Amino acid sequence: MVIKLLKNPYPSFHELVQFRNQYNIAKNLHYPLIIQIYSIEAYHNAYMLVMEAFGGISCKEMGDIASLEEFLQVAIALCNILDILYRDRLQVINLLSSQAAISLENARLYQQAQQALQDLQQAQLQIVQSEKMSALGNLVAGVAHEMNNPLGFIAASLKQAKPTIAGITEHLKLYQESFTNKSEEITEHAEEIDLDYTLEDLPKIIDSMTMACDRLKNISTSLRTFSRADKDYKVPFNIHQGIDSTILILKHRLKANEQRPGIEVISNYGYLPAIECFPGQLNQVFMNILANAIDALEEPNHGRSYADIQANPNVIIIKTSLEDKQVKNPITDNGKGMN
Repeated sequence: MVIKLLKNPYPSFHELVQFRNQYNIAKNLHYPLIIQIYSIEAYHNAYMLVMEAFGGISCKEMGDIASLEEFLQVAIALCNILDILYRDRLQVINLLSSQAAISLENARLYQQAQQALQDLQQAQLQIVQSEKMSALGNLVAGVAHEMNNPLGFIAASLKQAKPTIAGITEHLKLYQESFTNKSEEITEHAEEIDLDYTLEDLPKIIDSMTMACDRLKNISTSLRTFSRADKDYKVPFNIHQGIDSTILILKHRLKANEQRPGIEVISNYGYLPAIECFPGQLNQVFMNILANAIDALEEPNHGRSYADIQANPNVIIIKTSLEDKQVKNPITDNGKGMN
């Protein structure tokens, strides 16, 4: 037997198909002087052809040792083979045609397999990304939930402390009015701690802390609204809450800085009922659109003065309305580019 192998130890798909086509064509050529193919076998990363042992040598080796008479014998043998193939040309043509059709079908199936593989890889990537976003959403929602307990305690304590401090302040003032002859030590201590300013400023500090707690509560609510995990079915959702939570999360990008004034967001909401949707995905859409709008406003600001930008302020306008049982939600900005 003679074994025929591919030179490339890691052949391409095209090379493998071509090698198999050689086998499919040669195995049906049962003619004298044509080497018989016994089988095709898997070999490492490729195939090998098992052929009959014909006891010959290659043309390259023959060129060094053969005489003219021997070359003529080879030429006559080749002519005889061609004559045999010509006489049975219809069978050979049919064989080649059928093999070409098989090759074309294999190529089509290979393209389909490649496309299916790409689709599968893309689907896997989307699943992984979705799982990451879901895990991140759960983490953010968990953090927001954990914030509520201490925030609630602080807010309740401030609410209770405000009238208590007001009562103590009033009581202290009564002491000041009743005891006009204060000792030198009390007078010096009052000046040291700036008592009058402290009594005036303490209620303002409590109010500022209460406002900070309310802001943290809003941020916590927005985080839980924005990061809510989607189910495998649509659920009712308030779109306005989703937009407001997204704006609050992007507040750090909207507020003024050294280069430009703050970006104004105008929310012109119409009446919308709860919409059946996937809230997490919809919030992500709002996030992407608003972030792109901020980028579109910031890019043309480069090279402009603060006063120039302030004279033509950056604005994002968000509108919602219900038309023909469909939600219309245009988001526009006065930057360059498309809306």
